[in-house]
Amino acid sequence: MQLILIEGTHGTGKSTLGKALAKKLESIGKVVSLYDEYDRSNPVDTWAINMMRKSLFEQRAYLSGENVFLQHLHDPTVDTSGQWMMLSEQLIETPEQVVIFVGKFWQNCVMPWFFHDIPVAHILAHHQKLCESVMTAKPLLVFLSCSDTTEGHKPLVDRGELLSPMLLSLYGSSFWSRKHAPEGTVQDKGRLYLQAWQAVLNQLYQDIPFSRLEYPDAWKHWSDNDEYQEKILSEITGLIKE
Repeated sequence: MQLILIEGTHGTGKSTLGKALAKKLESIGKVVSLYDEYDRSNPVDTWAINMMRKSLFEQRAYLSGENVFLQHLHDPTVDTSGQWMMLSEQLIETPEQVVIFVGKFWQNCVMPWFFHDIPVAHILAHHQKLCESVMTAKPLLVFLSCSDTTEGHKPLVDRGELLSPMLLSLYGSSFWSRKHAPEGTVQDKGRLYLQAWQAVLNQLYQDIPFSRLEYPDAWKHWSDNDEYQEKILSEITGLIKE
């Protein structure tokens, strides 16, 4: 098992787990590459990150126009299955290496489809294509789920933190929000967007055809419970050793 995909909504502890897991694997002799979703050296180039790197003016100009996403589905930053397949093939040649991606598989490669209000059935079909593209790397997906989907950024709320207003506004201005959340402030629309995205995440997890682990509400225990942390790390490393 060489490819670890860590996913979950904002604030569920993806980055925390990624760093702890990389350290754990290195301690048992693995060669580890860890990529955060915003890492500029990330080998998978996605529409989501390209959009985030644009200026606020450029983002607003894009969102004020027509939804042209469907016209670009063959763009490798939109349909990233080819990039994932190439990466998986490269990993076959380096069996000693483990690559950890934080928020890249779902957050960056599937959420843009949701953002543009692509029908869920099409999103799930695209997700299956992505899953098939990484099968040769014997992947493991770790889902840090959120049991309370009434607020899309519930983990942050529980910790007394706030999601970036710019990011919340971006979600509230999405093509999904225009159609499904026409009323309220842009911040309110962003919260509804994240709530609906949570439901899609649960569907994606059920459709995973390879090894997977789910840890509901992990952020509630992660920072102050060493026993819980070790349980998660041991379960993941145990699968990697198999």
